[in-house]
Amino acid sequence: MSEPRTVASSGGFIARPFIFVSGKGGVGKSLVAAALAAASARNGRKTLLVETGDRSYFKDFLELPAVDHSPRASGLGFDVAVWSGESCLREYVLHLLKLERLYKLFFENKVMRALVNVAPGLSEIAILGKITSGVRKVGPPLKYDTIVIDMPATGHALAMFRAPGGMAEAIQIGPIALHSGEIDKLLRHRESSALVIVSLLEELPVAETKEFSQAVSKEFGMPIRVVANRKLDVDLTLTELEELRSVKAGEFSEYAGGLANVVRVQSEQLEVLRQSVRSEENEPVDAGLTVIPRMFSMEPKQMILKAEEALRALWTSS
Repeated sequence: MSEPRTVASSGGFIARPFIFVSGKGGVGKSLVAAALAAASARNGRKTLLVETGDRSYFKDFLELPAVDHSPRASGLGFDVAVWSGESCLREYVLHLLKLERLYKLFFENKVMRALVNVAPGLSEIAILGKITSGVRKVGPPLKYDTIVIDMPATGHALAMFRAPGGMAEAIQIGPIALHSGEIDKLLRHRESSALVIVSLLEELPVAETKEFSQAVSKEFGMPIRVVANRKLDVDLTLTELEELRSVKAGEFSEYAGGLANVVRVQSEQLEVLRQSVRSEENEPVDAGLTVIPRMFSMEPKQMILKAEEALRALWTSS
């Protein structure tokens, strides 16, 4: 395996070969993944946004005619593809066997398909193998400077990260062990892989973000940034909102009270995230945290570009 590419000085955090994006379900990780891909492309890097799974979210979100295994233009400067374990394994095996009828003989009979489906971690390893294939020079050429990966939610994402190392340890010899070991090495290489965790400013997503961040940091040493999504921007302070709530003005007071509750909860959870990303090197408390404001009545592409603007600090942070 060739040495992993290093971080370009002008690209900062996002100038890595692999940027993984995860978070609790429903927090907006796909939007952040697209914004990161747009930022990477705008920074002059050939960028691919990969969806992991069987179905594409971005096909409808970006109103594209199709999104499948083969990368295609998104209209925002980067390419997009959706990769499942089965599609990645099929492509890799066909690349090795050269003949599709041999692939069908070995992998499309009922017994072999059942074995593939139940093999622990095989689907995850196939996807990660495809993502890292360009750097490892394995399989069909994959010539991108940066691949942004829209991962599953945190629990599945952690299992996905663990799969290659577990497979390499379990088998130890043979091509599967070799490839799994190479993938695991790239996940642990700080200048090759990084993780962005997306959270809402609510108790459960913040707690899950902290737990996931600690696990990935401890097990992989991967650089991590946290994105707090959908922060409500209110011109009034919490004290001013509380004062308005105390004025007996019917629905107006109720509205002010509701806003006060949201502002209080978001402020508390933002502080929890700030403390969780504080580094041992005493860097600025917000160095690992980016906030994206709540967006109303915007077209999908406008939302991506607005989020990209909020994420631009990642261009320079390492």
